[in-house]
Amino acid sequence: MAGKNIVALSSKEKREFRGKRVAYVAQSAAAAFNPALTIGKQVCEGPLRHGLMNQEEAQAWAVTLFKALDLPEPETIGQRYPHQLSGGQLQRAMAAMAMSCKPDVLVLDEPTTALDVTTQIEVLVMLRKLVREFNTAALYITHDLAVVAQIADRIMVLRQGSEVECGQHGRYSAKPS
Repeated sequence: MAGKNIVALSSKEKREFRGKRVAYVAQSAAAAFNPALTIGKQVCEGPLRHGLMNQEEAQAWAVTLFKALDLPEPETIGQRYPHQLSGGQLQRAMAAMAMSCKPDVLVLDEPTTALDVTTQIEVLVMLRKLVREFNTAALYITHDLAVVAQIADRIMVLRQGSEVECGQHGRYSAKPS
């Protein structure tokens, strides 16, 4: 990626690469957040740890991300703890945390699995808007082809780690051969 063999990077180089260049949105945001820390503190941690922003800039950036993700009360939601947010709000906060370092690539690991259908659609719309607004590539991992149809521009179908099909949205079969 970006001309680098990321497998060959040292542990320190991989830590620098993750977050700055590649970020991850987990399947279960509830399990990914530290319950003892506020949402805002966790969203600000990446830019602060990587030296990308000072505290004031990181907090302002977090509010910008909360607004972009249509989180309620973006100015104060960062003061809440994970258990005080709904499942959909947690997924959006997880996306804010992933985008906090302005990565080039966002890896989304079935981020709507545990959500009801209405919330799934809302989160998918927000994620699509976010990656387009911030010019970030997204790698969406899912088993749900209906979800893929909502979010993907290009689709690659894998079976047992091997490519079965690859192409533009709308040019793949619902049942790959």
